[in-house]
Amino acid sequence: MLRHRRLALLFALGALLLGLVAAGAAGAAPAAPSAAGAPSAAPPPGGTPVITGLAGAFFFALGDDGALYTYDGGSGDTEVYPPRPDTPPAPENPGPPQPLVRGLTGRVLRVAPDGTQRVVAAGLPSYQGYGGATGMALAHGALWALFSPSMAAYYGAAPYPAEGHLARIDLATGAVAPVADLAAYEREHNPDGSDVNPNPYGLAAGPDGALYVADAGANDLLRVDPATGAIGVVAVFPPLPATAPNPLLDGRPATQAVPTGVAVAPGGGFYVANLPGAAGAPPPGSGRVVHVAPDGTVSAVARGFTFATGVAVGPDGRVYVAELVGGFGPPAAPGGPPTMLPGRVSRLLPDGGAEVVVDGLDTPNGIAFDRAGALYVATGVASFGPPPPSPAGAILRFDAVGTPTSPSPSPAAPSPSSAPMPGLPNTGAGGAAAGPAPALPLGLGLALFLGGGLARRWRARRT
Repeated sequence: MLRHRRLALLFALGALLLGLVAAGAAGAAPAAPSAAGAPSAAPPPGGTPVITGLAGAFFFALGDDGALYTYDGGSGDTEVYPPRPDTPPAPENPGPPQPLVRGLTGRVLRVAPDGTQRVVAAGLPSYQGYGGATGMALAHGALWALFSPSMAAYYGAAPYPAEGHLARIDLATGAVAPVADLAAYEREHNPDGSDVNPNPYGLAAGPDGALYVADAGANDLLRVDPATGAIGVVAVFPPLPATAPNPLLDGRPATQAVPTGVAVAPGGGFYVANLPGAAGAPPPGSGRVVHVAPDGTVSAVARGFTFATGVAVGPDGRVYVAELVGGFGPPAAPGGPPTMLPGRVSRLLPDGGAEVVVDGLDTPNGIAFDRAGALYVATGVASFGPPPPSPAGAILRFDAVGTPTSPSPSPAAPSPSSAPMPGLPNTGAGGAAAGPAPALPLGLGLALFLGGGLARRWRARRT
């Protein structure tokens, strides 16, 4: 079996029938990130640009000193590897097979509270501006970042050193030291029992000093010891209900629960955003936020989301969730794909519902709060249609969103005795395997960019 991994979140988006392309991919001349006040697109009312002109800035980290750290993929176009002659055509992308385009143009940037920028680390992986760092966290006096696996080996290229790893970045020298090989862990252990598909995505620093990784391809939450690199499984996410039989889940109407953002829960454990996988035709609103208890029990906290990609707890004690896409509208043309509605950030309510606090966002992903309650949002991680003339990624700030005003918390984390999520029985490790996703349902096909659907379909044709 050919073990073929996705280049990156947005690289896979480019293959969709829905016509998505990566912002800042080939054909868009990369520009240097802009300081606050020069956004590539007008932010929603109340939003202040902190930094713009980014390529592939899915997440970021906020320091206690008010500084913000984020990733910029640059151009990622200094190396080109032609497609293999035996690469089969992809039904969702009827054009010729595409080459691998990459380069060590990625870098980590620090933005001071006064807007001053400096490069913390450079020479990092970038695949056409993407495929570099995903989750980020500050802990133990360093910046920690997840680096995506790539399809380099499939093209006959050697993967870059940090790919598939959790790495430590020295804030003073910029030295990047891989600490934990998450891709190898998935290949060797495959905790969910389905196809091998590492995609470390969300990252949080736990109160115990460990780093916690939501792997969107492996469908699990992992714990990493930052001193030794030892990896352990906290939970495996059981499948979500769907509307069509999934032959790779024993014919059950089910789909994968893809973990994306992760945040520490004040009462213990973690909040994790789940979006539905590509197979099984999940109904609209299948995304959810779950609580993972320290013993691995997975319980639903809120449902009804479209593509939940980021989660954070504000100073007000409430849980907030970002949706890359806010929903679907009618096709712009007869027979065309559904219209993607702008993304948004919502606040969870005590009754399990949610209220939108920021709407009209351009494909938001990671979110975080500062101590004063300002909400920061990574936006512009995808574009609908032709690529923009310059990378559209930005970090926006919305003041006073999470400022404590009343003792009205978000829903309490369910106790271990609460009903588990639908799917396989909760076993403490989160249930057994969900299967790979061989097909792309039109309405919710965007979920494949986190569930590894593109890689799985290529693998299926190679076996």
